[in-house]
This record gives sequence, C-alpha cells and structure tokens, in this order.
Amino acid sequence: MDRCDALYVSPHLDDAVLSCPGRILEDVAAGRRVVVATLFSRGDETYDRRREEDRRALGLLGAEPLWLDLPDSPYRNPYYNSFRTIVLDEHHSDHPFVAEVASTIRSLWERLRPGRVHLPLAAGTHIDHRLVHRAWTALPPDANVTFYEDRPYVFLRGNLETRLREIGSPAEEIPLHDFLASLRRTRYVSSYLPPGPERFRAVLQLARRLRAPVAAEGPMLRQDLLCATSARLETITAAVGCYASQIYDLFDTMDRFRDDTSDYTRHLSPGAAYAERAWGLLHRTPH
Repeated sequence: MDRCDALYVSPHLDDAVLSCPGRILEDVAAGRRVVVATLFSRGDETYDRRREEDRRALGLLGAEPLWLDLPDSPYRNPYYNSFRTIVLDEHHSDHPFVAEVASTIRSLWERLRPGRVHLPLAAGTHIDHRLVHRAWTALPPDANVTFYEDRPYVFLRGNLETRLREIGSPAEEIPLHDFLASLRRTRYVSSYLPPGPERFRAVLQLARRLRAPVAAEGPMLRQDLLCATSARLETITAAVGCYASQIYDLFDTMDRFRDDTSDYTRHLSPGAAYAERAWGLLHRTPH
C-alpha cells in the first residue's frame, strides 16, 4: 500500500467511523487519500460480518479499510470479559503487548508516511483504546498527531475530563451528580454493566477517578473543532448505520444515535448541524 495523506488508527471495527466521520469526510472531500487501519480486528466467527460492516461504512465515507488482525481484548484474555476490567484495569499479560501495538503502529506509519495520523484519545479508557493511544510515543518527532474523541464513550459526562487529567492535561471538574445522571441514561453502560455488585464496584471506581489529580508531564493539547453540514450528517448517519451488529449495545436504536449525536453537537457548537472534536498534539513530552 502506497503513501496516504491521512491515517486514522481505529482500535476496533467501528471506532473511527463512530468518532471522527466528519473529519474523514473533510479529508476525502479535499482529495486526500484516507486509510482507516483497525488494529484489533480479530475475534470469533462474527468478525467476518463486522469486517464487512466496516468495509461498507468506509466505502460510504470514501476511505480505505486496512485490518491488522490483532486480537480484540476479550479474545486475547478472558480477564477482559467484564466492563470493570476492560475499562478500569490492565492485565499483566498485556504489558509486553504494549510494545507489539506500538511497533505495529510505528511500522504502519513508516509504510504509509501519512501527512497526519489520527489516534484515539481513549476517553472512556477501554483497554484497547488505551493501548493504541499510548503508541503515539513510538512515532517519530515529525509525525503530525491528532487525538480524536472516542464515541459513544465521550457522551458520558466526566469521561473526557477524567481522561484528560489521566494523560496530564488540565480539565474542568464535573460534579458527581452530573456524572451519575449521565451514567444512568448512557446506553453502552446499561448494555455492558447491568445492575448488581459488579456495577456498584465499577461506578464507585469511576466516581473516584473524577477527582484524580492531573498526571505530571503530559502532552500539550489544543482543541480542534470540526462542524459539518446537514448533508454530511446524513452520510455520517448512513455510515454508522452500517454497523448493525453494534448499534443495539452502543445506542439501542439509530434514533438514539441521532439524539446523542445532536446533544453532543449542541454541547460543542450550538446551532451546528453536526460537530466533533479532536485534540492536536502540540508538545511531545511523553506521559
């Protein structure tokens, strides 16, 4: 595969399209060659269907899929078969895997030499998103790096601010009652964290993280807001709708996806038809 203009690194077979479809469309409209590389694209027999969903979605956006076939977290270690462990922990068996992920992304960058590489911020702190985000430190100094906000996880109030402080960037404090109210109405939480002792422990840990101090020596970031037209929102909605196997657990229905997206757009840019945000890397001090 020859050089591309924009490389979007997606942890799973939907993350880039869910999180930054407007930016992908903008790149494509400007005549740029866009590659969306999914790292953790291997799992069980359902992943054939998921790769086909990804192919269709990226086709609507005008981007090229590249599947790197590393194992999705629950398939490389059953430890990650719970919401709490996959979001709030990291199994020791993944420690050497960090280097493999970083090496894979570095090799991909050297192969494609993109003008810009987009990585997840890892808002919501899914282990696979964290591993991909961490790989930015393995990229060369001349790599032009941007971090996209992970959707739907960033829709949960407090996830973004917690993550920014975790990687060393100051962020506003979110009141506990706002976080809890948002958590109760967030679909992916109810899907993966049903009522019971596990939910109680997970919510307690998440609430404690709201007050965690800012980590030292993090990267310096700047906000990069993108707004899109109603016509592009229609294309975005059609692309997201291709991931039929994931919609129920993440949003319940496509109507709920539209509502959640509209709510976050009003938060980012009142009056816009659609908005999404990324965070540009200004300072390369590793965290």
